[in-house]
Amino acid sequence: MKVSVEQLAGAPPFDYCIVGSGPAGITLALALEDAGKRILLLEGGGESPSAAGQELYRGETLGHVYRPLDSCRIRAFGGSSNGWGGWCRPLDAVDFAARPGLPDSGWPIDRRDLEPYATRADELFGLGPAEDEPPLPGAPLKQSRFRYSTVNFGQRYKERLFTSANVAVALDTSLLAILSDGTAVTGLQVDAGGKRGSVAARCYILATGGIENSRLLLWSNQLAQGVLIRRPATLGRYWMEHPHFTLGETLLRQRAGLHFDEKNVGFVSPAPELMARKQLLNCGLRIIRGGEVEALASIRRLARVAPRLAATLLRDYRQGQGYGALLRASWEQRPRAENRVTLAPDKDRLGIPRVRLYWTLDDEDKRSALESARCLGRYIADCDFGRLRLEHWLSTADPFPDDDELGGCHHMGGTRMARTPEQGIVDRDCKVFGQRNLYIAGSSVFPSGGFANPTYTIVQLALRLAEHLEKRRNG
Repeated sequence: MKVSVEQLAGAPPFDYCIVGSGPAGITLALALEDAGKRILLLEGGGESPSAAGQELYRGETLGHVYRPLDSCRIRAFGGSSNGWGGWCRPLDAVDFAARPGLPDSGWPIDRRDLEPYATRADELFGLGPAEDEPPLPGAPLKQSRFRYSTVNFGQRYKERLFTSANVAVALDTSLLAILSDGTAVTGLQVDAGGKRGSVAARCYILATGGIENSRLLLWSNQLAQGVLIRRPATLGRYWMEHPHFTLGETLLRQRAGLHFDEKNVGFVSPAPELMARKQLLNCGLRIIRGGEVEALASIRRLARVAPRLAATLLRDYRQGQGYGALLRASWEQRPRAENRVTLAPDKDRLGIPRVRLYWTLDDEDKRSALESARCLGRYIADCDFGRLRLEHWLSTADPFPDDDELGGCHHMGGTRMARTPEQGIVDRDCKVFGQRNLYIAGSSVFPSGGFANPTYTIVQLALRLAEHLEKRRNG
């Protein structure tokens, strides 16, 4: 049911208070409702996005050019599922491992800890069965797969949550501060249209996104004079994106046998042995089939350096035995402490400091994409499947372009999961170190990012967290 701040005043403590109604928050609310618990779900935006809500997400970025922060996240019921593309894929097993040459990598859990929640995640996303990811014969590469969800979590699940007897949904209710006595959260200060109050629960889960989780914890810890996060060295740090850039173009023969999905995209990624041998980050190469204009332009460019091969590929193309494609990539960024969320000097209308985001890309980030693409190019050439041309910036000292897609709005890190409070903010169960009843949900807990879009893993983690909370409470 929908409630107001006035209705919450004087209400007995809820079993759980979830802050944020994106895929993480809604998944938690649904799972905990199934257990028959009293849940308060707070959402800082309205039922649909608004200019006033988005204004609260305005901030500044330093380092590499990045998207405006109020355009790459959505403050409304359903969170960023109001504008996502539905790309779903679990992380690879290697993404959880501590990898040589990749400092600060490694999760305190592995892929097997999330696999039991795949079936329920598929149901929430409305997905069919996952396909196998076969290797490419003779190359240390594999064909990757994505599935596509059409589910907007806010639209799909609002009727159930808005009419639930166990879930109270407070829209346009923004978190101002998390209150703590040093060992446990004692309540939340909130604002609803200028009306301020407090709410209480036995357990609190912060699920406001891969930037806002850090921002709210930084501010609340400052107000609490450091008793909320007693070891804040990593708070806001190790923030990550998935770089999204065009790497080049390719001409391919049909007999290359690459699989293309319903979006006419083929996915190739490095096999674990290639990543280990060259100490690479994980990388998702995207082969996007183009039309006649793009194919003929690629053939003309090839003719300048290899006229006979270009003539052969032109003949194949005209006979329907070849095609042209754009090579793009979304890949893993090295976790670095200097990439971070901080508080800016200016404040929003609620009195909370705005975000200042530091985001940079370095040579190591570039090298992983370059080596993955080169391996694909060698495979194509050695098998006489065609040719791959890479953009000049990728293999030179030129900087990353600033006029490309840049990133996927995949905000990860900042409250990373770790084995000790010196290494991160939450433990393997997503509980904040030093607070017995505060948890964090969402991709801000990711210690590393792989190349898969994070939402599928976010939902798996939320389902795992819900199960943990119930076991802990019942125990």
